[in-house]
This record gives sequence, structure tokens and C-alpha cells, in this order.
Amino acid sequence: MLRAISHDLRTPLTSISGHAKLLMKNDSTINKLQIQELSAYIYDDSMWLINLVENLLSITRLDEKIELKLEANIIDEVVEEALKHVDRHLKQHEFSLNLADELLMAKMDVALMIQVLVNLINNAVKYTPINSKIELQTKKINDELVLEVSDNGPGITDKAKEKIFDLFYTDENRQVDSKRGLGLGLSLCKSIILAHGGQIYVKDNQPNGAIIGFKLPLEEVLISDE
Repeated sequence: MLRAISHDLRTPLTSISGHAKLLMKNDSTINKLQIQELSAYIYDDSMWLINLVENLLSITRLDEKIELKLEANIIDEVVEEALKHVDRHLKQHEFSLNLADELLMAKMDVALMIQVLVNLINNAVKYTPINSKIELQTKKINDELVLEVSDNGPGITDKAKEKIFDLFYTDENRQVDSKRGLGLGLSLCKSIILAHGGQIYVKDNQPNGAIIGFKLPLEEVLISDE
């Protein structure tokens, strides 16, 4: 695990230091547009590192069996907060929210659930071409809250579906930036959802693409008369 993480850290750190060095030179030949591009590279790599650290911290919490801070929360509010932390390249896709008309509430550790949503959305961004359609949908099925992130990208092979939630697994047949292939995100999502007493799954989107979703037991929404 340490070897895999160390290898994955080296590339973005080298990129950050290299681009920062160019900016520090304050060379008059570097124009405003180039400065913006270099800054964007630094930002993207640093955000990727932040997400990696958040995933590792979440894994540590689960491995140490720290008691989850389970409280009833409305999923719409958790989605809203998660969207503040997703990959900025989501703007290069056609993203849509399809939230249930009724308030859906479930017991959850908010910090961990936000990490799940960030990972699912970032995964869709990472594995689909620019201008692909990505949708986050919530709905109620029987007594369960269901949340799905779907895309119309190249999809996931049947072989990959069997391993996609395994630690360190990355689908070699899907196009992805090589420095972002550690394979922690979906494995962590599975661990978190199972710790919440839920289920996680992957299936084909129609006519093309993939859907990754999860189910959690619903909590009753109590409305005060006051």
C-alpha cells in the first residue's frame, strides 16, 4: 500500500514543484494566459492530493473501527455540500441533478457520506470524455433511499464490474490520466456504505455508459407543527 501511494504521490508533486518553479522565475516571456494555465495545473494536482488524503483518512477511520457519527440527515443537503468539493472539470461535462420531490432522510456520518459522493462524481468525471452527460439522482424505493451517479461514457466491462470496488483496482480499458489511478475511491465508497448498513452496486446505463449507486435505510421525516 505504501509503495502504491508513494508512486502515486510522486507525479503530482513533481508537477506542482515544476510548475511553481516556472512561476517563481517571473520571466517576462510568460504571459497572463500561461500563468493561468500553470496555476490551473497546480490547483488540479493539489486538489487531487487533498482528495487522496481525505480518502486515506477515511480508510484509517474505518480500519481503526472508530464509531461512526450517525445522525439523521436530509440527503439533498449532503449532496449540496459534496458538490462544493468535486473536481472542477465537472464543469466540462453536462451535469444535472434529479433530486426526489420528497425529503429523503437517512442516518449517516456526514463527513464520510460527503466523501462517498465526491468519489462517485469524480469517478464519472475521470472516466468520461469532455461534454459527457453526468447525472446525480435520488429516489425512494420501498423503505430505502437510493442515490445513483450515471454517465453516458464508454461504460464498464463485465469483468471490471466484478472488481471495481476492490482496493487498488483500476480498469485498464478505460481512458484515464495515469497519475490518478490509485484505485482507493470506489473501494472506500463500498466500505463506508456497508458500514452504514447499506448496499452499493454498479450497472450499465442505457443506451451506453455506467451507473454506480447505493441504497441506505430511510429514516422517517418528522415535521414539527411549530
